[in-house]
Amino acid sequence: MERSHWARDGDESTGQFSRADPTAALGEVCEIALGLPLARHQGQTGVEVPVVRLGDLDDHMLTGSLAPLALDLSPARLAERRLREGDVLLTARAPAVRTCLVGDRGVGAVPDANILVLRCRPEGLRPAVLWAWLQSRDGRLQLHRMARVSTATVALGVADVARLRAPMPPDAVQRRVEALVLAAERAWFFGVLAAHHRRAAGRATAEALLAGGGPAGGAADPGAS
Repeated sequence: MERSHWARDGDESTGQFSRADPTAALGEVCEIALGLPLARHQGQTGVEVPVVRLGDLDDHMLTGSLAPLALDLSPARLAERRLREGDVLLTARAPAVRTCLVGDRGVGAVPDANILVLRCRPEGLRPAVLWAWLQSRDGRLQLHRMARVSTATVALGVADVARLRAPMPPDAVQRRVEALVLAAERAWFFGVLAAHHRRAAGRATAEALLAGGGPAGGAADPGAS
């Protein structure tokens, strides 16, 4: 039987941590795995699946379109490697540390070997809380303390991340943090989307005016008062 690629530290039977300790090692409350070496498993006869690469991690939720790649993997191994909603992604080898929270758009994708996947256990941290903490000052300091830094690369391994100690607030606090984080992310996403639409409309109007006509499609001139 193939050994699972997920790393589990602490007591697997209960996953409990001491209530007297306000923090917990991520290895106690998360399953942590390294992504897949895609080039090694790429094949023309394989199953096409969306893949997540370093460029897809931008400290926001995973929202972009993911390029598909044919992978030669058994159905069982492919199912084990596919991302689930709520997985937290972290760069393993990159010029800078980046994170990402998997939403519904990333479900079923496979991350490459430069990415670590953190999957929260039900009794531990909520995914959005873990993601927010990794981007916090304390989280960033711990990440850089554990990382091996060269001229152009910041490297983190499964064991490094498993030793990070995150705060373990009560569930009521976690629910509030989760709501704030997700609301802020939605506001950012729709704000950027609206800005793209305004830019496109403005450029279309400018192009129509330069061509000697009125605003394209009868749209209002964004510069008019």
